[in-house]
Amino acid sequence: MRSRFELGLVIGCLFFAAFVATCAADGGVPVTITDQAGRTVTVVPDEIERIISFGSLPSTAVIIAIEGSGERIVGMSDMAMQAIEDGIMGEMYPELLDVQSNGSFTQGPAGVNIEEVLRLDPDIVFTKNDEDKLKIFDELGIPAVVVSHGRDLDTYCTMMTNIGCVLGKDDRAARFVEYYQEMFEELTAITEDLPDEERTSVMFIPFAKSLRTVPATVLPAVYIDIAGGFMSTKELTRGGNQAVAMEQVIKWNPDVVLLGNFEYVNPQDLYDNNLEGQDWTSVKAAQNKRVYLEPLGVYRWGPPNHEAPLQIMWLGELLHPDLFDYDLRQEMKDFYKEMYDYDLSEEQIDDILHCDVNSVSAGYEAFCRA
Repeated sequence: MRSRFELGLVIGCLFFAAFVATCAADGGVPVTITDQAGRTVTVVPDEIERIISFGSLPSTAVIIAIEGSGERIVGMSDMAMQAIEDGIMGEMYPELLDVQSNGSFTQGPAGVNIEEVLRLDPDIVFTKNDEDKLKIFDELGIPAVVVSHGRDLDTYCTMMTNIGCVLGKDDRAARFVEYYQEMFEELTAITEDLPDEERTSVMFIPFAKSLRTVPATVLPAVYIDIAGGFMSTKELTRGGNQAVAMEQVIKWNPDVVLLGNFEYVNPQDLYDNNLEGQDWTSVKAAQNKRVYLEPLGVYRWGPPNHEAPLQIMWLGELLHPDLFDYDLRQEMKDFYKEMYDYDLSEEQIDDILHCDVNSVSAGYEAFCRA
């Protein structure tokens, strides 16, 4: 069977088609977008030489992916840099390891280090929707684009499209958007008729040491649903990352636990009760060895990310191997070659999938080299 990339990526959205007409001009010509805060921003893509990114966490990885390089990036948040150092992006784009990272970029208005921003002399910043912060950028004459991954697929596609437009990389953004949409349609069809009683209870814990989970209203809940599961935290309907008591986790009693890559914890830590204040002995996921550290590719595969189709294949195979019949390792190789022009080695795939620490968990031999 031919690769999905050879067959071509044909599924787009009307929103994106409209944007192509706006952004297809020569890079030396001004382009105007409406960013995700409803603000009008005009830039000349070819005049952008220095980029700072401190928007929503996946946005830095998206910028670099659409850029196909780290050469124009001069500043980012420390958590974005952590993903680069811990994942494969530092190997793919080693120039990123010399980029300035600063935790103050991710804080509120009082935490914005204006002197540091000015020292980095950006031509554009990608940021969260913060009125005080945006006012500062306006006063400094620095174009600012608000980016947000949101809580639905369309919002994520909008973020990718806007980034591609202002950076003069709309063709690359188109490929990511089209792949994203095509694969979500294909993957959704696999489980859309799966009865509720056959779905698996999943708890996603981005910050495992501090036992911070997320409600069922966030985008990762969509990934879990498509993979044939449901969020054990579905009674949580507001906010983002939030601390919960161990007693509540025991009450939810999830079948599967997914650990994030923000605070490093591996499955054996839960099996051995190595985390202070946490006792997992009565939780089904620990009892049945169904705790997994989420993969870390170009970005973390737990939170919203542009490699989400690969994540859903991975999770679908764990939850319903009878339904998901993908060769994940080959899919990863094809994706990285076509999207990044990068050849993944077998060892790198093992590293992305955390085969070393996940090998103690049920069913993980399906993903790793013998």
